[in-house]
Amino acid sequence: MKKRFSLGLAAFVGLVLVASTAQASITFDQNITAIYGSGNADTNWTTDTNGGVTLGLRAKVRYDVVNNLPDNVFNSLGNGTYVHAAGSPPSNPDRARWNFEWSINSGSSRNLNQLTYKLEIDFNPGWGTTYLAFDPITQTFADHSIGNNATLNGQGVEAANSPAYLALINSNNIAQNSWNMAFFDFPASPYLFNPAVNARYSF
Repeated sequence: MKKRFSLGLAAFVGLVLVASTAQASITFDQNITAIYGSGNADTNWTTDTNGGVTLGLRAKVRYDVVNNLPDNVFNSLGNGTYVHAAGSPPSNPDRARWNFEWSINSGSSRNLNQLTYKLEIDFNPGWGTTYLAFDPITQTFADHSIGNNATLNGQGVEAANSPAYLALINSNNIAQNSWNMAFFDFPASPYLFNPAVNARYSF
């Protein structure tokens, strides 16, 4: 059955993670090795584990107010809710100061390409939801950091082209990324995002 749990986020941003599970084990403020980028802490993930599959979601300060650099500040309330300040950095006025970060571990017995996925990003700033829904993995190319259970912090691999991406998801079980809501807000998009609004978003 589908089980939905909420992660709250930002200035009041809310996150919701959707997992297809029969007996999910949802836990808060867990450690998952952050294989993307560099200097990202492994802490404060909200996770959903079932059948060897672990999904993770959290929100993090992407642009701090001092020097507009990332901070390992997650502002977790310990119940799947993350609260961050609204607003944007001067260098990127369309972006929120926070990012949402996701992790997929398809398990030690299967690679990423052996499952299908659904990520829903809510662009309704109120208590309602307006979701942009898509599969972040099953596509021809993406810049996710890819690895396996032995991959160390910051050591994920990013594909340079479509064949390389398909090869990575065909032979690895972990994918992660850190995204800003503004990445999905472009002129032709019906999903408009205003980083200055105090809001609740679900993922």
